[in-house]
Amino acid sequence: MSQSIALNQLRTPKDYISDGRTHIFPSEASLQWFIRKNKNLLIQSSALLSPTGRTLIDANHFDEVVYTVGTNALKQNSNIKQVGTLLSSKEAV
Repeated sequence: MSQSIALNQLRTPKDYISDGRTHIFPSEASLQWFIRKNKNLLIQSSALLSPTGRTLIDANHFDEVVYTVGTNALKQNSNIKQVGTLLSSKEAV
């Protein structure tokens, strides 16, 4: 292992939310929805772990995934709007 692993960064989902992320995940249900929708990416990014049989979140890696997913969603929505604008302008011609 070449990376330094910080076990103190591992949080329960409830603790992850209460550590200053309620503006993103106002409830545990919203966090669970995000996890369901992005589970593969979260596991590949080492953001979700289960060392003792319960799900724990690596706060740093999870934050990176949240940022990436949010940025990609905005880019995708922007592209959809641009295509819609292009189609609307072509119909008007």
